[in-house]
Amino acid sequence: NKKIGSFISCDPEYISKRRSNGDVLLIKLDESEVYFTLDGISADVWEELSGGVSIEETEDRIIKKFPNEEKEIRTLMKKLIKDLTKNKIISVSKNKS
Repeated sequence: NKKIGSFISCDPEYISKRRSNGDVLLIKLDESEVYFTLDGISADVWEELSGGVSIEETEDRIIKKFPNEEKEIRTLMKKLIKDLTKNKIISVSKNKS
C-alpha cells in the first residue's frame, strides 16, 4: 500500500547520471557548468525520488535499508530536499508529474 504524499519534479535543464562509484551527478545543461554531486545515502534518495517515488515512501524505503540511522536519514532528507529546492533543481508538489 503506497503512501499518499509529496513528489518532486526536476528542472528539465538538469540531468542526473549515476557514476560507477555510486555517486549521482546533477548537471545543468547550459553554459554555466553548474553541477552537484550526491553521494552515499543522498544518491540512494535521489534515485528513489527521481524515479517517481513519494518523499514519504522514499524515507520509509531508505530507513528500511539503514534501520540504525533513522534520525540521521530524516535529517539528511529534509536538508537534501531543502537544498535542491533552494537551488531550483527540484520543486515539490502533492501530485506526481
